Amino acid sequence: MPRLFWATTAITHACPIDADSIHQLHKLTRVIVTGPAIVNVKACEVRGIEVRHLPVSDAPGPALISLLEALVSAA
Repeated sequence: MPRLFWATTAITHACPIDADSIHQLHKLTRVIVTGPAIVNVKACEVRGIEVRHLPVSDAPGPALISLLEALVSAA
């Protein structure tokens, strides 16, 4: 997960985030899941990382981006 090393927020759709990766991402505070990705929620809880799941929607791209931005700014 070198791309997420400095990230505070991870947005994932299909890429899983396992416990080993979570322990290496020291700045991570929030994970937003937009699809079927499996995130180790227990490892996130131990580190105090918030995990949110984007609701399933048939909305067009711009509406989904707006929803993502709202989720990120709400925390």
